[in-house]
Amino acid sequence: MTKFQYRTFTPESIMCEQDLSAIIELESRALKYPWSQESWSSFVAKPSSSVDFLLMTLEQDVLCGFILFSLDSFDGHHELLKIVVIPERHGDGIAQQLFKNSISEIKTRYKVSDIYLDVALSNQRAISFYKTLGFKEVRKMKKFYSDGADAIGMLLCA
Repeated sequence: MTKFQYRTFTPESIMCEQDLSAIIELESRALKYPWSQESWSSFVAKPSSSVDFLLMTLEQDVLCGFILFSLDSFDGHHELLKIVVIPERHGDGIAQQLFKNSISEIKTRYKVSDIYLDVALSNQRAISFYKTLGFKEVRKMKKFYSDGADAIGMLLCA
């Protein structure tokens, strides 16, 4: 079994350009709706009063996946923004491990209880994965994505 190295970024830490480039490249390979370079730059440059949590997993210094949370309250909840794993490692348990490690950390450090997320209705694999983690469907959103695709909102209550 491969040993992974985890790297955490919080409001107190600064993400280096190399890490940001690796995240953007991974996301563009793995997601149908990746953020643009501009979106990532805006996100990283947010005021220090916003609270975000990013956990990356690396294998031999190569990014294998990451999970990103916004811990500012959204509709009374905190939001799971992204969980991304390199496509060739799907099904290896990386996403589940990222989720478990980050949830443990943010519950302890930030007293987070409820987590909300949006997911494309067509992404049944992700929906099934989130359900195994305990998320429940709470709403449907028509034409949520730029291409007109629908989404569902899911909530995990602690």
